[in-house]
Amino acid sequence: MEGDIMLYVVGGGEENEILLFGVVLALRDALAILLKNSTDKRTVIENYDLVSLAIDEIVDDGIILEIDPVVVASRVSKPPAQDIPSVKNIDLSEQGLMNAWEFGKNKFVERMRQI
Repeated sequence: MEGDIMLYVVGGGEENEILLFGVVLALRDALAILLKNSTDKRTVIENYDLVSLAIDEIVDDGIILEIDPVVVASRVSKPPAQDIPSVKNIDLSEQGLMNAWEFGKNKFVERMRQI
């Protein structure tokens, strides 16, 4: 129990209890990092997106992926990747769209010639 919330991890009868306990601790510690040691009901509800992402980083489709709370918190709180092109530099004028169309058409023709 953390603040006024309770964390549960449910597993089958054949699951390793120590590993499930590690998942609970990872979730608790990751939430403490993400929510700045304020793991109460109100903060969890206000930051439910971070809580959901933290759970998703720890467990995916019943498979435990990560139990290091620092890694989980860094993945959840990481800003968007820098390799995504900046929207500010995209030319959305008619000429810019025509240039993009021609570029795509030329690349498609090149690929078809290679086959």
